[in-house]
Amino acid sequence: DDVLATTPNDDSFPVVTPDGTAVAYKDSKNGKATIYRVDMTHRSKIICYDCGRPTGWSSDGSKLLYQCENKYKSEMHRSVCMLSLESGKQQVVATKDGSSLYRGHFSPDDKWIAVHADTRGSSSILLVPFSDKSPFPEPEERWISISDGSFDDAPRWSPDGNTVYFMSERD
Repeated sequence: DDVLATTPNDDSFPVVTPDGTAVAYKDSKNGKATIYRVDMTHRSKIICYDCGRPTGWSSDGSKLLYQCENKYKSEMHRSVCMLSLESGKQQVVATKDGSSLYRGHFSPDDKWIAVHADTRGSSSILLVPFSDKSPFPEPEERWISISDGSFDDAPRWSPDGNTVYFMSERD
């Protein structure tokens, strides 16, 4: 057992890079959610100040998805945002009117993002197309719903990208 980082603050929501060489985590300091990246040599650095909690890495570790607050059609929603570690650019990649989106995870080929959508008490799992070449966010008509609105949560891709696992309260 080896501790990667320790601070007097509220460190939470660790997300390991696909190659296992680094971890992103949220540190709530002064009421601001700051995302740190720490590598296996214990070097820690801020990669996103006043961001939400990290949720998933791209396959090459160059992009990090995180939960963010976003004004969409005059209402505040939780959305899925992305940080490019190369450029430092932050952008909304998925937002939905009337819903909050959580737990964004890239597919192994980085062509889809699985999200948990909470819509006024019910929730479902959605697949959102992703491409660096198309504008964000992708239009909702291109999204795929893979659950029926029961309480479904925490989507994760299988290693081959052919299956999405998630927790459900149906049973």
